Amino acid sequence: MLEPIAEIFRTKQTVWFLFAQNLRILCIHAKFNFALGLNLHLRMTAVWWHGVTKKNLHLTPILNSWIYHYRMDVESLTNHFLLALPIQSESYFEDSVTLLVKHNQEGAMGFIINRPTPVSLKDVLIRVELKTKLEIKGMMLEGGPVSRTFPSMIHTNEFSTDETFKVTEDISVTMQESHGGVYETLKAIAEGKGPQEYLFLLGYAGWGPGQLESELEDNAWVTCPADRQILFDEPFDSRLQKITDQLNVDFDRFVFQGGDA
Repeated sequence: MLEPIAEIFRTKQTVWFLFAQNLRILCIHAKFNFALGLNLHLRMTAVWWHGVTKKNLHLTPILNSWIYHYRMDVESLTNHFLLALPIQSESYFEDSVTLLVKHNQEGAMGFIINRPTPVSLKDVLIRVELKTKLEIKGMMLEGGPVSRTFPSMIHTNEFSTDETFKVTEDISVTMQESHGGVYETLKAIAEGKGPQEYLFLLGYAGWGPGQLESELEDNAWVTCPADRQILFDEPFDSRLQKITDQLNVDFDRFVFQGGDA
């Protein structure tokens, strides 16, 4: 269950409210100042996991070779899925699938795409007073442990705002910064003028320079190219299994042993 959350977004022009399952978001569109109070019971056991680096992951030579191929042959992991390996059990990222939308020398940014909240996107539109006669599907997702009340959208490229950046030729991300990009996107969706496919998320995952690379060296993740069908169409609760099946990887066969790295 979600405990009450209060999210306040301040703006010059528009005030919009979202209440769903005791979740309250007060959003004001344009220049943002955030004041928030929240009490989330969403398995927030660890935002940044550090103890994991003292464990060794023992895989068969074939799996080691396979993981090495995916890590080392790709200069940037932008538009890749990160699959949390069992070494991250009991951490925040346990059983997560994360889409990396940025990865360079300055660090990495991504969104967890298999962790829905009880809040539907239809509820979001109603509470922000965006009326629509269209059938709106989808749930709000918990996107990551950073800025957990910060809204973003992953969507196809036929729609963009001043706060949209391209991930690929097909996929973009819109973030709610100074000009209300997420609100503009929601409004366009309500009017039937928005992107054809989209995800609405609160929060994101972030890594500093070299941090993700270090975690990959510690065998915390498996990476693979992102799949648009999985990103937008696959049921949330089967996304991790779908990807591991496609890669022919059985996480249950991974063996862990304590000790120094």
